[in-house]
Amino acid sequence: MNALKIAQFYIHRILVNKRAWFLTFVLPTAVVLMIMITTITSVVPVVVWYDEDQSVWSKQLKAQLEERFEVVQAASIVELEQSAEKSGFGVFIPASYSESLMNSSTLQVDMYQKNLSEQSALVKLALEQFVQEQQRFLADMGKVEQGQQLSAESKEKLYTEYLQARPVLKMESEKSSSSVSMRIAMGIFLMFIFMNGLQAVSVMIEDRHNRTMLRAYAAPVRNSEISFGYFLGAFANGTIQVAVVLVIVHLVLGARISTSIVEQFLLLELYLLAILGALCMISTFLTDMKRFTQVGYGIIVPTCMIGGCFWPVYIMEPYMQRISYYVPQRWVLDALDKLEAGASLNTVVLPIGVLLLFTIIFLGVGVSAFRPATREG
Repeated sequence: MNALKIAQFYIHRILVNKRAWFLTFVLPTAVVLMIMITTITSVVPVVVWYDEDQSVWSKQLKAQLEERFEVVQAASIVELEQSAEKSGFGVFIPASYSESLMNSSTLQVDMYQKNLSEQSALVKLALEQFVQEQQRFLADMGKVEQGQQLSAESKEKLYTEYLQARPVLKMESEKSSSSVSMRIAMGIFLMFIFMNGLQAVSVMIEDRHNRTMLRAYAAPVRNSEISFGYFLGAFANGTIQVAVVLVIVHLVLGARISTSIVEQFLLLELYLLAILGALCMISTFLTDMKRFTQVGYGIIVPTCMIGGCFWPVYIMEPYMQRISYYVPQRWVLDALDKLEAGASLNTVVLPIGVLLLFTIIFLGVGVSAFRPATREG
């Protein structure tokens, strides 16, 4: 009962601040909605195309790209470079493409991209996949012909017959744009949850410095009740933030979101627990509120960057991808991606277990060293 009273007083102190309302509810909701609306309603990525080869091989590349993206034909290489500056991505197929492909030499496919983004990375990966498919076809055909030298016309004829005979699986899905926007929006929201948790733990440090905790300890209240009351208040404050933002987002964009609000709420709550545990652990070593806040904000941005909150993890270097597994943001976003793709909650047991492990480790250290009865300052 004493812990609940401390938590109630703690929540009231945080939410009575109008500035806290804006940073906790208004700004995160507006940013998440803006990202999801603009990404979901955005057009298909435009690829500017210029082909000097004009072979069966290069035309098939274009046809496969047109299945996923909007391909615009350029009249010249100059027009390609100019149009790629506007659209963001361009592909140039030189006249030697088919020859180098059949001779198993280094392929020269020039790709122009204005800046690195998720859409440009998807185009690049798709183009590389299609080129590798043609290379595998020629390699398999060489094994079947047992070393016989076929002419370029014969190879093109066989490839045309292969394209006509192969089974084609068309997948119609409206989740691709939604999943992209979901990961970016949820990544930004994770950053706001981290910031709100930082502000909540800063209040704990302030109370410890101002002897508020010490005065509560002078009353017939146990040390554990004070610690649990403050942590419960911080967790309730974060829970209110998560609930308000998710409810508003699902009310506005509910039909476009595949993941249920309950599943999202569960994962974000586990992330909130892990973050509060980590911040409590840090507060045991940084007892000065100003220094703690500076270090906290210095941790938020790098961990969100490594965890893939601002861009896809797969565009980072391999060693950075391995490091990303050491931050909770990566596990939350991976779990949300799976759920958005249609997976059940049973498939994200591993991320849930890792988030619980983060909470146990961080909170175990933080609570054991967070002593309300200790005089600070």
